[in-house]
Amino acid sequence: MSNSSARPLCMIPGPVEMSSTVLQANSTPATAHTDPVFVEAFGEVIEMLRTVVGTTSGQPFVIAGSGTLGWDQTAANL
Repeated sequence: MSNSSARPLCMIPGPVEMSSTVLQANSTPATAHTDPVFVEAFGEVIEMLRTVVGTTSGQPFVIAGSGTLGWDQTAANL
C-alpha cells in the first residue's frame, strides 16, 4: 500500500494510521447487537470459528478487548 497522502507515515505499534477506505467504513452507523443483520453475521462468525478451531460442537467465544485480554482469558483456562 502506498502512502499517497501528505500526512507522514506513522509506524509505531499503536495507535496506527488508517487508510481513507478504512476510515470511511468506520464512519457508518453502528449496528445494534439485536439487529437481525448483526445476529446473522455473528452466527456466521461462530460457525467459521468452529471450522478454524476444528470442532463442530464447541462454543467459541468472541471477546471485545485487547490482545492482552485474549491472553488473560487463555491463561485463566489453562
